Amino acid sequence: MKGLEISRRFFFEWALPFIESEFPYLVGRVAAGLTGGSESIGADDRLSRDHEWGPQFQMWLTAEDHRRCGCRLRQEINAAAPDKFLGVRHHFFGRKKDGIRVQSTDRFFEWYGWRNPPERPRDWFKRRGADALVDMESWLYFMKHGPVYYDPLGEFTARKKAFSHYPRDVRLKLMAGKCIGIWADGEYKFCQRDIHRNDPVLITMRLGCYLNTVMQLCFLINDDYAPHVTWIHRQFRKLPEARTLDPKFRQLVRSEDREEQRGLVLAVSKYLRRRLVRTGFVDRMRPGLRACGKDIEKRIEDKAILEM
Repeated sequence: MKGLEISRRFFFEWALPFIESEFPYLVGRVAAGLTGGSESIGADDRLSRDHEWGPQFQMWLTAEDHRRCGCRLRQEINAAAPDKFLGVRHHFFGRKKDGIRVQSTDRFFEWYGWRNPPERPRDWFKRRGADALVDMESWLYFMKHGPVYYDPLGEFTARKKAFSHYPRDVRLKLMAGKCIGIWADGEYKFCQRDIHRNDPVLITMRLGCYLNTVMQLCFLINDDYAPHVTWIHRQFRKLPEARTLDPKFRQLVRSEDREEQRGLVLAVSKYLRRRLVRTGFVDRMRPGLRACGKDIEKRIEDKAILEM
C-alpha cells in the first residue's frame, strides 16, 4: 500500500472521528493533507519506509484557532494515536515519532520565509534568510503537488494555489538561464571539449548537470516547478517532452561511444529548440540554445529582473 493511501485513511478513519469527539469546534475549520516526502507525490517505495513514512499527515489551522488550541491538539492527538494503523507504524529510523503535525497556515508558509507570494515578481529572487523563493523550487513542487484532502474553510488551499506557479517574468528569466546553461554544458563544453579529453569522471559529472538542467527547463515549459534530483527524472517522465527525450537520456548515459553521445546531446538540443518555437517562447528556430535564451530574455518586461 502506498503511503498516501495510508495517510488519507488514517485521517478519515481515525483522526477525523477523534477531532469530532474531542475538538468539535475544529471539524469545519481544520485542513489536512500531505505536502512533503516522497509519498506525497506517490513516489515512495520500499526504501522510503525507513523514516517518516506510514500513518502520518499534516493539519493546518487558522492563526486564531492555532493560538486557541493548536498546541493542545498536537499533544492530545499524537498521544491518543494508535501505535499502528493498517499494520504500519510511523517512525524515524526505527525511533517512534509523532506522525501528526499541527501548524497554523501562516506558520507553514513562514517556515520558508514567505507567508504569501511576493507582490512584485522581482522579489521572488530576493533572499529572506538563506534563500530566495526561486532557490526553493523543490519545496514549491512538493507543496504544489502534495494533496490537501480536507479543507472545509478553503484557506489553506487558497494560499497553496497562490504559490502554484512562477510569475511570467520570473519564469522567463529562469528559462533563459536554463537554456544558456544547457548550451554551456552540452553544445559547448561536452561536445567541443569534454569528449576530446575522454575523462570518464568528468563526462559523468557533466552529463549529470546537463540532464538535470534539461529536465528543469521542461518543467518550466510546462509552467511547473521541478523537484530535487532524487525525483526529478521520475516526475519528468510524466511530461509530454519525455516521450521523445527519455529514450535519448537512457541511451546517452549507457553509451560509451563519445561520438554517439555527442550526437544525442545535439539531438536533445535540437528538440528543445523546436519545442520552444512550438510553445511560443521563441519566434523562430535558432542555431543553438544560447540564442534561444537571449530571445526569451527579450520578452521580460520587468527591467530589474532583466538586468539580474
